[in-house]
Amino acid sequence: MMTKNFERITMSDIDAICHACCTYDMKPLSKEHQAKLHLEYGEMDFDLKLSRKSFAKYMPDVKVVIRKGYPHCGYMAAHTREYVEEIEEFVNV
Repeated sequence: MMTKNFERITMSDIDAICHACCTYDMKPLSKEHQAKLHLEYGEMDFDLKLSRKSFAKYMPDVKVVIRKGYPHCGYMAAHTREYVEEIEEFVNV
């Protein structure tokens, strides 16, 4: 199903997604808001290097999980059960 959705994406859709994801004013988050965040990246994630700069500036108290040896969404795809258990534990804390 996801593959079929990707096949339908137009250049206009991509422009809209990029605009929505990249044109905003980030402000530092309070410790309370940071405590509610779960940020996870694969070590080979395409935007990890840039994102690390944002973490340090805007979310210094968020514990970012970086999965060694994985690309974007790679860990959750390879270890779905374990990933869901970790998220459930995070949500219930």
